[in-house]
Amino acid sequence: MGHFSCSFIFFVATSVSWFHIGGILGSVPLKNDNLLSEMTNLNKIHPTLSRVTRGEIAVPNEPCCGNVMFNMDAFKEEIKECMEEKGERQMAEKYCLFECVGSKRFLTDDDGKLVKDEVLEFAPSVVEGDPNLEELAKSITKRVIDVINEMAADMMLKEKPKCNPALDLYFQFLFVEIVTTCPENMKSKSKACKEFRRKFEG
Repeated sequence: MGHFSCSFIFFVATSVSWFHIGGILGSVPLKNDNLLSEMTNLNKIHPTLSRVTRGEIAVPNEPCCGNVMFNMDAFKEEIKECMEEKGERQMAEKYCLFECVGSKRFLTDDDGKLVKDEVLEFAPSVVEGDPNLEELAKSITKRVIDVINEMAADMMLKEKPKCNPALDLYFQFLFVEIVTTCPENMKSKSKACKEFRRKFEG
């Protein structure tokens, strides 16, 4: 993984809500220890994610986990449709492009909440072409969906954004978890990837 495709950079740039989770971390009422553990993980990596988004930390131009890039090309048509149907101004609202795209792909329900079965089926497509990485994406997805839906619900309650942040949060968490939990036999040993990974692992 470790490398964004051009379409993914565009996707992030046009929905610049990515990684905006600061104040709500640690405040979500969690139902069990597993969710608490996932929240702790996200809290730990959030500052580094913010620096990546702002361009302060460069993303290596090579896969850092497995043999393929983290690729959002599957959303190209939906992004175009959302822009045409709702307008660039509305899609520039925090989380709204993700919510629109998620709805079109049935990844989210009418309230913007992640639909487990659909997201699980979709997850491998962002790393398509590397079977081991596809399985890792599915495994991570199973583990984080519940906490993400809870985080998103809390953000909706406290921040009252126009659109649900659930899909936004899902992709940021999936990206980071692939980077930080990559099995040793799948990790790139390049200098750039080691340095990038070190930023997250502290």
